[in-house]
Amino acid sequence: MVVDQPTKSSIGKAPDIEALQSILKGYTIKERIESGGQANVYRASQLGTNRDVAVKVLRDGPLASERQKRRFEREVECLARITHPTIVTIFESGTAFGGEFFVMEFVDGLPIDDFVLLYDLDHQAIVKLMIVVCEGVSAAHRNGVIHRDLKPSNILVNKEGDPRILDFGLAKDTTDAVNGDDQKLSVQGNILGTLQYLSPEQASGQALLADVRTDIYALGVVLYELISRVLPYSLGMNCVKNLKTIVDCSPRPLRKSIKLCETILPFTASDVGADLEHILYKTLEKDPGNRYQSVAQLAEDLRKYLSGDAVSARSHNGIYMLRKTVRRFRLHFSVAALFILLLTTFTIVATVQWRRSARIAQVFQAGLQMGA
Repeated sequence: MVVDQPTKSSIGKAPDIEALQSILKGYTIKERIESGGQANVYRASQLGTNRDVAVKVLRDGPLASERQKRRFEREVECLARITHPTIVTIFESGTAFGGEFFVMEFVDGLPIDDFVLLYDLDHQAIVKLMIVVCEGVSAAHRNGVIHRDLKPSNILVNKEGDPRILDFGLAKDTTDAVNGDDQKLSVQGNILGTLQYLSPEQASGQALLADVRTDIYALGVVLYELISRVLPYSLGMNCVKNLKTIVDCSPRPLRKSIKLCETILPFTASDVGADLEHILYKTLEKDPGNRYQSVAQLAEDLRKYLSGDAVSARSHNGIYMLRKTVRRFRLHFSVAALFILLLTTFTIVATVQWRRSARIAQVFQAGLQMGA
């Protein structure tokens, strides 16, 4: 969609809002809600439907670099391809003053970390919320889209408790048609993403190696932070040192971090247990090959954690698997054990009776022989 040049301004509004209002005739621009390095986001009302929408505008307009323009266009393409209740919906896109913009669903909600704090969610409620987030990320992956910048501020939760994933500005498109395009936009050696949630491959500047397991790592950092209120690593002001920490250092044990913050948490480290800790260990593996190989696998382990079933993250522990299996099928094992006990008792009684009968028979036979 290409819109007309501006006509007149709206009185009493900021210049950028005035300019945007003059070209988007079907919307009432209310306020700027976000100003990022690449784009500005505005809250608006669509006149025809009276629904609130978000308008994202390429910040530098015609002065934006070709790389910035292509990234913006790719965000539109990625959002248009994904249809899922957890992913924000895009309504239309176009150009204005030589710059790009698009209109999408407005999410009236809080960043997921603020939502967890406001409603004081316990560990189980947090895990349930993250399972829904995983379903959205998995839908993106099935459509060939890797987010590459998953963090609390990009996961908003509305008052009904429904999360929405947004801001695909750094997304990687893995479809064959544009695979070469990402090599132009993701220069080897560049750091793409937000420092605290970078995977080791991103932190080491290997942007081209990012795949679904990169998003899995970020989901692990987000979940760790939501549960413990702290990041899995101690990061300071030195960016180079922070990147090295992400690449080389092991995360703090989850339950140790929880103990440090138990006074402000609605649960304890013992409430969380070891299973969730091992799930996070697996998501935060340095080697992508040792992580979950799909978000669906991560979501499945989180569901098993909630139900008390054995999680695949601890499948290498034979005693653990046996204990969990017995616990899961305890009714079946109880019935089987009772059956075995009854069978054993019957066998013992039958054996005793048989031997007694055999002895009586022997005595009777001996008496007949003596009488003869």
